[in-house]
Amino acid sequence: MTKEKTEGLSELLERGQKAAQRLAPATDKLTETIAQIERALTEQRFGSSASIELSSDTEYDDDTGYPIYMEFAALAFRKEGKTWRLMIDSGIAGEPDTWTSSPLINASRELRMLAVDRLPGLVAALVDDAEKRITEVEAKQATADALLATLKRRAGGTP
Repeated sequence: MTKEKTEGLSELLERGQKAAQRLAPATDKLTETIAQIERALTEQRFGSSASIELSSDTEYDDDTGYPIYMEFAALAFRKEGKTWRLMIDSGIAGEPDTWTSSPLINASRELRMLAVDRLPGLVAALVDDAEKRITEVEAKQATADALLATLKRRAGGTP
C-alpha cells in the first residue's frame, strides 16, 4: 500500500472513530427519550391500545407480478402483562407463526429512529381509540342500568 493510501485510510479511520464516539451516546439518549415517552404515554391513562404501520416490504413474483408475501412491521402501544409498552410487531402478513413482538427500546437503532417519526400518528390512534371506547362503555352502562332496573322491579325492589 502506498503512503498516500495509508494516510488516507488513517484519516478515514480517525473520522470513523470520532463518529462512533458521538453515535453511541446519541443512540443512548434516543433510547432514554423513547423510554420517557413510553412512561408519559402510560401516565396519560388512555386505557386503550393502538397500532400503526411502521414499515412494509412486499416481494413480487417475477413471472406474474403478484405479491408473494408482505413483510410488515407495526408500532403499537399496549399492555404487556401489567405494564403499558411501546412495542414493535413484525412478521409476514397472513402467516401468524412468523410474527414477533419486542419492546421498542430493544429494537434496532433504525427501527427506533423510524418509530420516532410515527409516534404522533400512534398518539392520534390512541386518542381515537379512547374516544371510541367511551361511547361503547357509556352504551353498555345504559344497557346495564336498564337490566338492573328490570331486575329490581321483578324482585320487588326499587328501580
